Amino acid sequence: HLPNYDQERNMIIVQIIFTAIVFFLIAPYALSRTMYTVSDANRAAHKSKGNKNVESPAVGAKKKQGKRRKAGGAKKNVKTSDTESSANAEPLQPALPMLVINSLNVCGIFLMVLLVMRSTNNRIISRSIFEAPIFTPEECQRIINMSLEAAARNVEEAENLIAKYEANAVLSKGQSAQDEEGEEAREKAEKMAKQEPLGWRKDRHKSYPTTDLNVVTDPFTREDRDFLRERFDARLAPLIERIFGIARGAIRANDMFVVRYDAEKGQPNLRKHTDSGHVSFNILLNDEFEGGGTRFHNRRLRAALDVHPQKGQVLINPSSVSHEGLAVTSGTRYILVGFTSVDEKDPLTAQPTGLSAFASWFSLQWLQVRFNEGYVASHTRREENGVGAEYPSMGGASHKWTDNKYARSLFRDIHNYLSILADFWAHHLQISLVSEENANAYLHALDEAEKERSKILPHTSSLERPQGRSWWFGGQQIDVDVDGTLANLWKTRADAGEESFRQENL
Repeated sequence: HLPNYDQERNMIIVQIIFTAIVFFLIAPYALSRTMYTVSDANRAAHKSKGNKNVESPAVGAKKKQGKRRKAGGAKKNVKTSDTESSANAEPLQPALPMLVINSLNVCGIFLMVLLVMRSTNNRIISRSIFEAPIFTPEECQRIINMSLEAAARNVEEAENLIAKYEANAVLSKGQSAQDEEGEEAREKAEKMAKQEPLGWRKDRHKSYPTTDLNVVTDPFTREDRDFLRERFDARLAPLIERIFGIARGAIRANDMFVVRYDAEKGQPNLRKHTDSGHVSFNILLNDEFEGGGTRFHNRRLRAALDVHPQKGQVLINPSSVSHEGLAVTSGTRYILVGFTSVDEKDPLTAQPTGLSAFASWFSLQWLQVRFNEGYVASHTRREENGVGAEYPSMGGASHKWTDNKYARSLFRDIHNYLSILADFWAHHLQISLVSEENANAYLHALDEAEKERSKILPHTSSLERPQGRSWWFGGQQIDVDVDGTLANLWKTRADAGEESFRQENL
């Protein structure tokens, strides 16, 4: 039941304009005219009442008045002149009281905000989980084989590094920092080559570590990434575009990795957490295991939903939805996970991506993530530059207004309030987009559509963000500030070198 986002947003714009005209123009004018009419009617009634109270003078009084007319003529002429001027003067139109004007303004603004809040991006998308097929069984097995081969390359590289250090002199007390760094690298190599599962990284995510391999910085081949790019361009990009109503060019994967959960060796599960980025996806690559699955938590109702997708299916959800990986009780479970950012402008070049305001600044989910990114970026700079970073006059290194402690606290509070609002306002739904019997036809239709699209928008080898296409690999592993600009490079990206990273020549 996803809407036509263009039609929905155009209708919202029309409703907002209509609301503004009614509450800021028509209603004040109508109320002021009503008050003027009532005031004029009261004035006429008062004048009529005054005429009825004037009695006809007696004849003797007329004579007496005639005798006094000459004496008081000048005074009477003055009064007559003043009365005529007052009668001929145009009555002033009464102004609306400030209380009425402020009430109209508040009601108008409230209704316009309510129109935006009732959009699909805020009411449905912010807390829902979507399920659809994305890979065939053969493609799933190929990705698993690609991962196992990359892990074997990691083991080979680690063994060569260990052999290199064993050939050198053993470290002794008082050696240089460079030797200490070498010893740290050796320890990591030994963990990679000797700790099960061999060749898989265990400490890449500090807060919620997973046993995984990144498809860019770990030794996947260019052919491996080309295979994934073709499938994602044809199947994942249009799916995210359709669900969230965003331009494909605004989608940038910031981290993509293959995770394995082992019942007997390694990591069987992952505790409750939320992801980074705006949109998360995970694809089940095999079904030769027992247990497993993903548990999504509803913070409003304090309830949970366990989802067990079929092999080759993808789960797509806003990154702010709290979830956990359930324990595997037998066998090994493989999934391909991605954290994607939705950029209104490219963080590296500042070029606009064509993202709609309704999917960004008017979206609870997008705003929540953006202010959290601003808080994390400011906090990271504070730790790197020292406590005085927010006070340049005291020796701090940062001059950005976002690094002020009050701005940082504001970002954190806005993120928390928006998270609570989205939890209570949005529906928490599990939506299956394609039936199982139509899965193959659905994938074939997407592939054919991508072939036609590639004739109009071919792939390029540019180092920059591809125009009109999602950026799956070259834009990974960066942190973004609250204004959408580049805040920080991950260490793995900085070590690889920016040009090599964008070329994916790693």
